[in-house]
Amino acid sequence: MRVTLEDIAGLAGVFTDGDWVESKDQDPAGDVRLIQLADVGDGVFLDKSSRYLNSTKASELRCTYLEVGDILIARMPDPIGRACIFPGIDKPSVTVVDVCILRPDLRKVCPRWLLHKINSQDFRNAILSWLTGTTRQRISRGNLSKIEFILPPLDDQRRIAAILDKADALRRKRKRALDLLDSLTQSIFLEMFGTPAKASARLTTVANVSERVQIGPFGSILHREDYAPGGIPLINPMHIVNGIIVPSDDFAVGREKYQDLKLYHLREGDVVLGRRGEMGRCGIVTKTHHGMVCGTGSIFVRPIEKLVRPIFVRYLLSSPTAVAHFENAASGITMANLNKKIVEDFSFFLPPIDLQRRFEKIVEHFTVQRSGVLSSENKLDSLFSSLQSCAFSGQL
Repeated sequence: MRVTLEDIAGLAGVFTDGDWVESKDQDPAGDVRLIQLADVGDGVFLDKSSRYLNSTKASELRCTYLEVGDILIARMPDPIGRACIFPGIDKPSVTVVDVCILRPDLRKVCPRWLLHKINSQDFRNAILSWLTGTTRQRISRGNLSKIEFILPPLDDQRRIAAILDKADALRRKRKRALDLLDSLTQSIFLEMFGTPAKASARLTTVANVSERVQIGPFGSILHREDYAPGGIPLINPMHIVNGIIVPSDDFAVGREKYQDLKLYHLREGDVVLGRRGEMGRCGIVTKTHHGMVCGTGSIFVRPIEKLVRPIFVRYLLSSPTAVAHFENAASGITMANLNKKIVEDFSFFLPPIDLQRRFEKIVEHFTVQRSGVLSSENKLDSLFSSLQSCAFSGQL
């Protein structure tokens, strides 16, 4: 039976956008949590944000309160359409307008099966056909409801969900190992550079230690129709994974358009920072990525290397202090959105270059270990993707 997300919500469920909650409506001391796009991970609830409003304002805005088991679907990057199940937290919760709430009819669907289906590659590919917007691409709830898929019997859904859950658990264990390695490196960074006296440092800003800080192309400069799969890759936040740049053939431009985007060409040693969604997501451009293009959702910093090493800048911009600065200063109502000035104005204590080089050596040591773990993760991701494909094509 072919269905849509709206069909499986039915009369017993909910399929709606989150609520339009502006900055003026929020209250840091409020008793209602405002779930953000950054909280919606790819298959997992991340619980990263800390925005609130009070219950009186929530009632005034007629907010839809979340229930345990609701599926939250991000209508904006990265990636668009990623979904997770809301596990419930210690406060009543609502969500922002760019997160879609799906409360399925449990008589028709197994939520875990549905979660895997929404996060599958074939569903993601279907979403790409319905995107709107140029500078900030999104999918509307109306367009989400146009995507049809086959709904198997409930018992089959439960069986498939159980298999995919086990496979996904193995995959996430490997990812946690990568997260722990990155967390350890960040801890070493803070130990070495977190105390100005220890670093013999002077106060400066990102602008003072950079050749360039450049925001990615936006507006009429780059349109969806300019994309040419298999061309020169665009680097958006979704292509920065655990501090490593991972391009995608689907997000690329042809040679002619590439020449029009010379201002945004990346150079080895540049540090690419996601400027929306999860703050602090950044990676270093290596020889492999040299000449690729900074995407609309990113901003890059080109360090003056006699003053700062790229690896120092990468960990600086993902440090808790930087993330707090970006979140507080970023414009945007439902989604934090960095601009060039916010990044340039970030101030920090500049340590001696010799100390930075010592940190660089430590990171190189960890990079060897990470490469082995990352290779295993990539294999598991590939296997999981194949398993999903079999599951949703009736071969499992």
